[in-house]
Amino acid sequence: MCANNVRAQNDDSYTHAMDSAINIANNATDSLLRLEALDYISHNHQNVDSTLKYSQIEVSIANTLGDYIRMVAALRIIAWCYYYNYDYKTANIYYFKALDVCDSVQYKKGMGLCYHSIANTMAMMSNFTEADKYDYRALQIFYELNDTSNISEIYRSLGLMYADYQLYNTAEEHFSKALELDILQNNTKKIADDYRHFSVTLMSKYEDLLQDSLIEKSRSYGLKGYKLIKQVGDEFDIMIVCQNLMRIYFTYAINKTGDLRQQLMDSSRMFFNIGHHVAQKNGFLEQSCDFKLQEARYAIADGNFDTAYKMITTADKMFERDSSAFFLMDLYLVYYEYFEAIGNNRKAYEYLCKRTDLKDEFLSKNFSLYASKSSVQSEFDDMLTQISLDDQKKRIKEMEEYKLQRTINGSAIGLIILLLIFISTIYRGRRHKLQLSKILEQRVEEVETQRNQLEVINMQITESITYAQRIQNSILTQKTTLENIFGPMLLLWKPLEIVSGDFYWGTQIGNRKLFAVVDCTGHGVPGAFMSMLGVRALSDITASASSNIATTTAADILNSMRDNVITSLHQTEQNSMTLDGMDMAIIILDSDSSELQYAGAFRPLIIIRGEKTIELKADKMPVSFMKIDERPFRNNIINMQKDDVVYMFSDGIPDQFGNKEDGSESKFTTRRLVKLLQTIHDKPFDEQQQIILEKLHQWRTNEGGNFAQTDDIVLCGFRI
Repeated sequence: MCANNVRAQNDDSYTHAMDSAINIANNATDSLLRLEALDYISHNHQNVDSTLKYSQIEVSIANTLGDYIRMVAALRIIAWCYYYNYDYKTANIYYFKALDVCDSVQYKKGMGLCYHSIANTMAMMSNFTEADKYDYRALQIFYELNDTSNISEIYRSLGLMYADYQLYNTAEEHFSKALELDILQNNTKKIADDYRHFSVTLMSKYEDLLQDSLIEKSRSYGLKGYKLIKQVGDEFDIMIVCQNLMRIYFTYAINKTGDLRQQLMDSSRMFFNIGHHVAQKNGFLEQSCDFKLQEARYAIADGNFDTAYKMITTADKMFERDSSAFFLMDLYLVYYEYFEAIGNNRKAYEYLCKRTDLKDEFLSKNFSLYASKSSVQSEFDDMLTQISLDDQKKRIKEMEEYKLQRTINGSAIGLIILLLIFISTIYRGRRHKLQLSKILEQRVEEVETQRNQLEVINMQITESITYAQRIQNSILTQKTTLENIFGPMLLLWKPLEIVSGDFYWGTQIGNRKLFAVVDCTGHGVPGAFMSMLGVRALSDITASASSNIATTTAADILNSMRDNVITSLHQTEQNSMTLDGMDMAIIILDSDSSELQYAGAFRPLIIIRGEKTIELKADKMPVSFMKIDERPFRNNIINMQKDDVVYMFSDGIPDQFGNKEDGSESKFTTRRLVKLLQTIHDKPFDEQQQIILEKLHQWRTNEGGNFAQTDDIVLCGFRI
């Protein structure tokens, strides 16, 4: 399974969705609805223990409902949780349970996935004979299903295993098969993985043969993989590629002198820094140990022997003695390099012997991989005589052509057919030329007429929406009105599709200044309808409360807004599947006492006071019907100071996609927005708006990106 269950996800939208799913999973009475929620949690939760807990519940419900596909998926996730925590025996127990379920209902793809997972777990327990056997069983099934994606995955897995046993030529054959299939599928991520595996195998081959041509090829493949993985991979993928490249450049540098050695060492350190940062940030233990050993190698090369020994012993303590043979071999090798460098030949020889003994034990433990093919491999080879790789290519091409054919517009197909008929008549004679020409002209006229009609309709719709924009602009509280109340303001409002589901609103009643930022469900015309409902509701609620505004709180208004939305949209327990509603932040500022009240539904309030940033967090409830959680919104009170700057915003800016400096795709995030506001809060608001727009443009076009706006945007601010 993938590792994004445990990678940090800080987006507000993720938190909102996960909280809602957990509420449904724990409290819903509809089993199907609970199963959907549990499936979402088990595939997306960032905590392994929680993933394990909810996956076990999912297995029980899926079994009751007879949903064996979900049951198998949940069992495999449970197995992955144990695998992630290095409990490989328990992981295999659950993989075999999943396999039994697949076998009982003849779920072939599930059987193939389980076989492959079992093979991976066997490999982690250094039982490569069994791993080899189960991977070939998986390969048989995926060939029967013509599942090219998983076929290439198994070839990659087998290639890695043969490379571990120094069967380099066999390993390269398997990687070549995987690469050929991945290129046919145009799967950039897998092509990058194939390049990396070629690079690692050639590097291992170089360490045995010490031929410069091998390390040059290894470096070439490694850089190809790095270039591709930066485009399509996540942080973990980039870290693994950087691990490989730091070793290649370091190994190459050790045997060189002068400027070339320094250049190669600098390249090694560059990839070390990128990968080490990812390992530390995400808590990847095994990779952190590997980077610690590499850090020791740098210290040895620089003559910093005390530092080197400290790094080695730290890595040694980070892993228990049941750690993988590969890690221990690396550990013993670095001990050997250290003791040799300080002139302690006895100790160096001792660790060299330890490494040699461990390597011999490792290679002899599964000697059958050297000796002869297993019965499963032979059975697979027999099958391949009937299903060749050329057949696979042909099937893939046929599938791609079929998909392409289905995407062609129907009217275009008709026109192409007519043209083909017209061309064919040239060879049959000219008897029907005039008749076919007239038909063709007719069809062309019809297509032209339809195109013109569509253009007119499109123009009318655009004009209508543009007119709706003018109406929406007039409904929004005018900037001059707001600046008469709050003074100079930042009012950044950028609809995604002419009209917007995000809006701002403000008014003053006596000495109370009210302001709200609202993010409605959807955008475009549906969002605009919701925004009109929101503006009307705020106006009605505040008008009703004007007589007792001194005792009305921000939370009171937010609670009334929720009641209004539920009533207006007829949201009840029976039709609560509709998620239409609003996220909202509202404040009431007492101009006499400078006391500010704030209430929020998923939208925070940011106050910047000099060098200090105060964030008031919102309640994790929407302004709409919510069966599970109907508690009142919290009312937050804070005493404001002169020159405090108040910011309120929708999730529009945080959700904009772009590229980080390392080229990886990411959202802008609330954290990055707040950091930007901290640096510009003391500037005039017009200048702030210009800087924010420039930063957003830079974010969407960084590292060659070309990301379009993904959501409505509203960001407002004022100074006390």
